[in-house]
This record gives sequence, structure tokens and C-alpha cells, in this order.
Amino acid sequence: MAALFRTMQRWAHESPVYFYSVVIGTTGPVMLAVVPPIRRKLGYIPPEMIPSSYPVPGRGRRPVSNEFDDPPPSEKVKRLLEYKEKMEREAIGDDRFAQLSAQLPQRVRDNLLS
Repeated sequence: MAALFRTMQRWAHESPVYFYSVVIGTTGPVMLAVVPPIRRKLGYIPPEMIPSSYPVPGRGRRPVSNEFDDPPPSEKVKRLLEYKEKMEREAIGDDRFAQLSAQLPQRVRDNLLS
């Protein structure tokens, strides 16, 4: 045992990086074997497992209404989109696009022009 201690001491002085790398590397598996029994003796109770899925109800599925879907675009928005596509295809600027977009609410204009 003394020879092992002397060898480790010499190794720590001559190449400390390797020595402490081995020391730190061996503490992980040692702690894996030592810590859980100590925690149990001190009264540690592990928490409940987190559910990995949502519980499925014991009834049939209810159909989902489409009241939460986006409403279809209005006629003004449709005309503006058609005109915008036409202008982009022709690459011709026109004042008509500005006139049509000025009639729309600000939030709709921001979405269309972005």
C-alpha cells in the first residue's frame, strides 16, 4: 500500500494534469455506487415520475367546431391580393394598389405588404 501511495505522490508531482484527470474521472463511478444508499439512509424519497403522455378520456371523441378557424378574406382583400399579384407579375407600379390598400384596416395592410 505504501508503494501505491508513493507512486501516486510521485505521479502528482511529475504530471499533475494526468494525475488529477484520473482522480476526477474515478470519482464519478465511485459516487454512483456510494451516494444512493447514503441518500436512502438519510430519508430521501424520489419524486413521482412525470407523465410521458396525456391521459386519453374514456369516451368518444367530440368533433371540433371550425369557429376558431380564420374567416375567409373579404372581397376588398381578395381584390387587393389579385391586383398585387398582377402588379408583381407585370412589375409595373400603379397608384391603384395604394388606393385599394388605403381602404383596408392597418393590421391587414401590414400583413399584406410584408
